[in-house]
Amino acid sequence: SAGANFVFARSRFFSDMAALLQKHARIPNYDALTATCQQPLPPLVIEGLELFNQGEYYKCHDALEAAWNEDQTAGRELYRGILQVGIAYYQIQRGNYRGAVKMLLRVRQWLDPLPDWCRGIHVAKLRQEAATVQEALTTLGADSVGSFDQQLFQPVEYKITN
Repeated sequence: SAGANFVFARSRFFSDMAALLQKHARIPNYDALTATCQQPLPPLVIEGLELFNQGEYYKCHDALEAAWNEDQTAGRELYRGILQVGIAYYQIQRGNYRGAVKMLLRVRQWLDPLPDWCRGIHVAKLRQEAATVQEALTTLGADSVGSFDQQLFQPVEYKITN
C-alpha cells in the first residue's frame, strides 16, 4: 500500500548507490538549456498551451506530447513539465489524489533545471503555481480531494517570441 516496488536492505542499497546514480541521475546541460530556451515556441506547443489555459488538461496532453516527441533539444523537457502539471490538475479534477501527488512530485525534475523564462514561457511562475497546488493538495489530503479549490489552477503565462 506504500507504493514501493522493491524493498532492499540498507547495505545493498548503499553498495548499489553508484550504479543507481549513474543509471538514473539526470545532470542538466545548462549551456544547451540556455541556448534552446532562446528558440521560439513551435505551433504544437502553442496549441497545447491554449488547451491548458482553457482548462482542457487532458486534451493539452496530446499536443504537448507530440511537440515533445518532435523536439530533440534539451528544451523539450519544458513540454513534458507543462504536460505533467496539466495531468496533475486533471487527476485532481477526477479525485485521484495519489495520481496528482505523483505527477506534482515528478514534474520538478523537468521544470527545476530550466531558467525562469524558456521559449517565452514564464517557468518560474509555473513552478511556483505547481508547488502551491501541491502544498494545498497535501494539506487537504486524499479524503478531501473532491473539495480542492480549482481556482488555484492558473494558466501558463507565455509570450510569442521570434
